[in-house]
Amino acid sequence: MVQLLNLNLIFENELSVYFNYSEVSFRFKNEKELADWIKFTIQSELKRLGEINIVIVSDKEILIINKQYLNHNYFTDIITFSNNRKERISGEIYISLDAVKANAATLHTSFNEEMRRVLIHGVLHLIGYNDHTTREKNNMRKLEDKYLILYRRN
Repeated sequence: MVQLLNLNLIFENELSVYFNYSEVSFRFKNEKELADWIKFTIQSELKRLGEINIVIVSDKEILIINKQYLNHNYFTDIITFSNNRKERISGEIYISLDAVKANAATLHTSFNEEMRRVLIHGVLHLIGYNDHTTREKNNMRKLEDKYLILYRRN
């Protein structure tokens, strides 16, 4: 019985962030580091990591997803689908590589910085934060900034 409990503890703490790439040549070079940052963010928000799939796609693919699942006929940089179970954060985050590149150019920031911002934005959505109102958008931006600063410190 004790051995089984120990195995459960090991699996309980298993990092479950997966990176997937669909029809793009881009690949994160630091997946483990990003996964650790995502786990840290979730734990800082007093939640537990379940399973998160991050999928990097093209504009074409994100438009298809947006139409098919959300009935939105427009491009976006990120789409998040939550599959949370109580305090355990799970879901899928689809990020448009094309939109992140365009955002970085428009905002005069680096591609890597913008990718991290969009990534943590999706994680915050999974945690339960929204950005529908001005107040929610401001709160989301503050949280993004907080976790981006913490990422840079490590």
